[in-house]
Amino acid sequence: MKKVEILIVGGSASGFAAAFTARRHYPNASIAIIRQEDKTPVPCGIPYIFGTLGSSQKNLMPDDALG
Repeated sequence: MKKVEILIVGGSASGFAAAFTARRHYPNASIAIIRQEDKTPVPCGIPYIFGTLGSSQKNLMPDDALG
């Protein structure tokens, strides 16, 4: 079992936002996200409202964005 300082349960848009916030405030902390989803959508609905994406598959955030 790996020990982490910050554990986030749920990895959709809000979980990803929580991880970004944790990384910003605690840059040296170890962070783990437990999630069911393979990919995470960008937590913003504006592109969907205006139809600029065409598909939700074009609005996914890569895991490496968390650093």
